[in-house]
Amino acid sequence: EREVSEHDGVVDIVVQSVEKESDNEPVTLRLHVDVRNSEGAYFRNPHTLVSTSRGPWMSSAAIQDEFSKVTVLTSWETSVHSPQEGILEVSILKENESFPTNNDGVRRIRVILEDVNMLHDKMTEHFPSSYAKVMIQDFVDPLELFY
Repeated sequence: EREVSEHDGVVDIVVQSVEKESDNEPVTLRLHVDVRNSEGAYFRNPHTLVSTSRGPWMSSAAIQDEFSKVTVLTSWETSVHSPQEGILEVSILKENESFPTNNDGVRRIRVILEDVNMLHDKMTEHFPSSYAKVMIQDFVDPLELFY
């Protein structure tokens, strides 16, 4: 079961449960984006460049070409990588792993989509833009949580 919402130029995905056909199969979210990151080049954990309190318990990756940048954040430690050009993969469940059943078991993913603008930001794969910094901060340390 999942929810997908879009706001402020980001896509938020909330995975609440996963039904697996077999326990020894991994569950992976594969995102196809129109970014030409040659040979699957990506930058690992760009969220660590933003000052947060929960950053060490997350995972993230960013890919970029001359026109666009895509950053994917997860609310848990997992594998986020780009196996080939224009693809980002997030490991939801590893082999023989079951989905957590407690309240902390909800897995959140944020996808930040942005145009490259070298005039206003020192925006590289390694360094987040001012917009991405705000969106990362909001994901990691939200001002308010609504239940």
